[in-house]
Amino acid sequence: GGRGRGGADTDITCFVGWVGDVSLAQGTMELSRPFADCLGLHEGDEVEATAAADAVVANSVMVQPDSADDWEVVELQASYIEEKLLSQVAVLSPSMVF
Repeated sequence: GGRGRGGADTDITCFVGWVGDVSLAQGTMELSRPFADCLGLHEGDEVEATAAADAVVANSVMVQPDSADDWEVVELQASYIEEKLLSQVAVLSPSMVF
């Protein structure tokens, strides 16, 4: 888990997964821009990160497209989306939209 101080000077708590990648600069964490946007983080924000040893592992995750256009893309690219989604998103919160 981690605590960050967003641009509006407010504390937020979020949980993210780490797959063992190494950052380019020592003492920094790197997130993809879309994931950081979902968490409300901006480049240069300061965060405090701690390990969560008691994190629950989900047996299944259901992702529901938001619009008819999204459904069409999912139907056409289901295998690709599943492979990429599972490799990129390590932690999900209920009702998370991305």
